[in-house]
Amino acid sequence: MGNKARILVVDDDARLIELYMIWLAAWGYDVTPAEGGREALTLIDSDDYALVICDVKMPEISGIDVRKRLTEKHPDTPCILITGCDREDNQITAMMNAKLDHYMEKPVDFSALRKVIEEAVKH
Repeated sequence: MGNKARILVVDDDARLIELYMIWLAAWGYDVTPAEGGREALTLIDSDDYALVICDVKMPEISGIDVRKRLTEKHPDTPCILITGCDREDNQITAMMNAKLDHYMEKPVDFSALRKVIEEAVKH
């Protein structure tokens, strides 16, 4: 462990952010939390991350919009989209066609998430 890759975690649920932070820190990552899309956009504009983990359904600014800004500012940064939505959602399906995206459904399986993170930060 101890890889200290910087990961931005975006969710509108503070309890979920806390849970992500506990797991990611235990796995040796440096975690920056963002409570919602607005805060995430500010952080993406001002800093670089090895990976972004982002909830899709958030009030005001969606995870899809966060992902679009990430692509504009940092096109090589992978994004893991987390959603409770059905995979048949057209926006989600379209986003998954991008090579830098990963998709996970809620509730998040943290052992599966760890594998996806490890693969994403390698590149």
